[in-house]
Amino acid sequence: RCRVGSEMCIRDRDYLDDFDVTLNTLLHEMMHQYQSELVDTGIADASRLAYFDDIREYKKELYNYKSTYDGCGFSEYYEQKVEADARQYADARTEFYKQILERD
Repeated sequence: RCRVGSEMCIRDRDYLDDFDVTLNTLLHEMMHQYQSELVDTGIADASRLAYFDDIREYKKELYNYKSTYDGCGFSEYYEQKVEADARQYADARTEFYKQILERD
């Protein structure tokens, strides 16, 4: 995967054959879009409330995004809050949807 602006591109299509990985990737990228939308609202700039700290951090990271494709180390990429939160969201929602599908 790589990020191009706000679009996702896929460099390794082999993993798309795995439903769990595909679902997780889609949810992960959807969370990035949500993070971007939160930043674009400007609400965090208008308030100093701690409630908006995450959005302010997203903004800093999205405007200075560290990617392994740009020469950053994996840990720099992996430890960004935007990535950690997207992973956490995608992992939790993947399990949620798998449980629903397993009921049927």
